Amino acid sequence: MHVIVLVVISTALVFDSFGVAVGMVMLFAFGVSALAAPGFLGCALVVSSRRYLIIAR
Repeated sequence: MHVIVLVVISTALVFDSFGVAVGMVMLFAFGVSALAAPGFLGCALVVSSRRYLIIAR
């Protein structure tokens, strides 16, 4: 939750300092990373759970 708040604050600062165009680019990049993050987390969870299962065996 803290990361989301920091990102919102930083994007607001980007809007203030650099203008709307850079802010839109930053928001687009954040949206892409937000969409990609669950996939990466899922892959990491699967890999770590497989390691734990191998260790458990």
